[in-house]
Amino acid sequence: MAKTYEEWEAERQPVSYVDWEQSNIEQGVKPPQVTTPEMLDLAYDRYKDTVREVSPDVGPTGRGVTVFTREAFESSGQAAEWIKNGSTRVPRSHKEGLSEAYRRGQEGFFNDQEYFDAILAGDNATADKLYNQHKRMLARDAVDPIGTDGNLLSKASYGTARILPGMIEGGKQALPVITAFGAGAVVAGQLGPQALAPEEILTVPAAM
Repeated sequence: MAKTYEEWEAERQPVSYVDWEQSNIEQGVKPPQVTTPEMLDLAYDRYKDTVREVSPDVGPTGRGVTVFTREAFESSGQAAEWIKNGSTRVPRSHKEGLSEAYRRGQEGFFNDQEYFDAILAGDNATADKLYNQHKRMLARDAVDPIGTDGNLLSKASYGTARILPGMIEGGKQALPVITAFGAGAVVAGQLGPQALAPEEILTVPAAM
């Protein structure tokens, strides 16, 4: 079991934060403290994918392979066991992990944006649907985390890949506003500070 920073200090070992993080990496990923229905659901999805990987030709009867229904897999405790022992984690190369981190970041950005749009529009049905998707995303991060292996530099690259979609999409959406503001500033600069002077507004029409 990985030691906490307080435990390291209690033993008075000369350890840095980097050493503490590295010890957690070496000890592996801890299973979630609380198991949610969304986690159990994702565990079954991973189980079905694994059955297909081991026995691609497996049919409804299983052909000698025990195939649980979703309800049986969850009620029998198999789903919780899969989460606990890490069987829900999908093995990925570093490149595959970066791609998945980017995809999750993009998915989360759009989901959050659509959720708040639905809230502002008073569309509770859509908001509820998007909130359920958000809970499923959180469950996926818990049962199939990304960036928990490797060194600190690798973990940082996963984190960067995850926030990058939000930065890109935010920049795209802000570009029209920035462009319009910039164009307005140019026009105002060409007109000069006297363009909106109160005396000009009053005297020019009077002269006409």
